[in-house]
Amino acid sequence: MFLLIAIPVYYLYISDFIFHLIFFMLTHQIALVSKTRHIKTSDLTKVAAALQKQATRDLGPLWNIQATVDAFELLKDVPPGYWPIIVRDKIDDKYAYSVNGILLSDFYTPEYFDPVTSSAVRYSYTGAIHAPKQVLKNGYLSWLDPETGKWWQANYFGTKLVINDITERMDMLEGSLRARIDRITPTLRLTKGVSRQVVKINNAHAASQEKFGVRNANHWEQEINRLLKPRKVISAK
Repeated sequence: MFLLIAIPVYYLYISDFIFHLIFFMLTHQIALVSKTRHIKTSDLTKVAAALQKQATRDLGPLWNIQATVDAFELLKDVPPGYWPIIVRDKIDDKYAYSVNGILLSDFYTPEYFDPVTSSAVRYSYTGAIHAPKQVLKNGYLSWLDPETGKWWQANYFGTKLVINDITERMDMLEGSLRARIDRITPTLRLTKGVSRQVVKINNAHAASQEKFGVRNANHWEQEINRLLKPRKVISAK
């Protein structure tokens, strides 16, 4: 699953954010670092704030997880103990929603792994997924069969869902399970992207957030100037 980030009309993704939060249940410090020239530090900071709100407001209550998200200009600036998320690939995703005027990707809920389907259950945050273990267009799902010891992957990169035996390739590679799956998965680097309606709504949110930021900045500038303004000292008689 990928996260959509909007810079400045907001279409950029980072991967593994949700994966690391879900599978490492303790509070984790996430470091957001850009390795592309197309993103300014100020934009990266806005993205980190949006991801922090998503982790606290949306992911937290559903997955019982805690995380902090901070932006760093350089990878060498990331303190020890932080899990770095590197922004470098542009991958569009129509399954997204707006947070602080920034598009972030949808994510599945714990009910995604239920054994049966129920109309009363939400399988992803936006409701785009309608059944347990459903693979949406341009998505994939990998799993291990404990009885046979084989690895399988279902992907929907073409015109239909395809299920492949990936056991041999998994056994040939080294590293974590996530790293091996990422290396053998032919994920699409570009898709058709978000719809015009989603872009329009998100741009409206971004413009509203920009206006709020200007008003808020002006307010605090006035407060700072008021506090720093010399005051008359009245001596007691």
